[in-house]
Amino acid sequence: VLAFQDKTQTSGQNLVTVWYENPGVAGQAWTAKSWESQDHWEAIKWAKASFGITDDWDQLWPTSDPVSFGGITETPQAYAKGMLITDPLAPYLDGPIGSEIAALLAATGYQAASIPVDKEGPSDTRSVLTALAQTAIYAATAQRSALDIAATFEAQVPTLLAELAQTAQPVPVPVPVVPPGFIPGTTTPYPGWPVGPMPGRWQAPTSRPPFLDPSCTTATTCCYKQPIIFLYYTTNWLGLTVIRYCESSISWSCPNTSGGPCPATPTCPPPLGPLLPPPGPLPPGACDRDIAIT
Repeated sequence: VLAFQDKTQTSGQNLVTVWYENPGVAGQAWTAKSWESQDHWEAIKWAKASFGITDDWDQLWPTSDPVSFGGITETPQAYAKGMLITDPLAPYLDGPIGSEIAALLAATGYQAASIPVDKEGPSDTRSVLTALAQTAIYAATAQRSALDIAATFEAQVPTLLAELAQTAQPVPVPVPVVPPGFIPGTTTPYPGWPVGPMPGRWQAPTSRPPFLDPSCTTATTCCYKQPIIFLYYTTNWLGLTVIRYCESSISWSCPNTSGGPCPATPTCPPPLGPLLPPPGPLPPGACDRDIAIT
């Protein structure tokens, strides 16, 4: 889990990005790392290099920092409870008021962070991030709606939600103005506001290449289909701004000059121009899957 601090809530030399490593074993502690740089993209570049994430997904990282390219990516350092463990003040965070000390240091602009999941208790790192990880796996392996995903997370951390209900102060959440019109190529109204310039655009996710579609393949042509997505912002059940996507597909045919079986990958490119699905409404549930929290 890569956690980004809202830059409007930082001061001085605060730590602004923390990487929490899933131990893969229930009940074990999550180790963490952080960066001295206050550029979110130092952490993003490290994550991209570590996990083979391409530039095609740059718009999904939940940061307003401008994209930084090139240069040597900073190596993260071990982090615990609000500080780099090499910090001379780090031992003081192990005491009974460690979280209060971290909060005080962060408020004064020190190189520290005050993150709720770092605190001991029923809503600590192990419970909250484990629930988040399990919910992410559920969302990635099953075509579920955003409400199903939210309910899955809620069922795993009821103590966290109870604490939020007791301690949270009312915060005005701006209601986005849904732009007029429809998702390009369809008769489905905008469910939110598009990621990028109006009127938004469909794109082909690089991790899901085109595949042979036997349903429209003939003796002389090979038909291929490729998933495409449309990204948009909306507000979820916790009042957080999230990026969701609509899913559809495009199809095209290539000549089968060999007369034999069609190859698994296309021998001709998809049609030029914008990627537009067949006109008409998108199927129910095609536009309600969370992909990132901003």
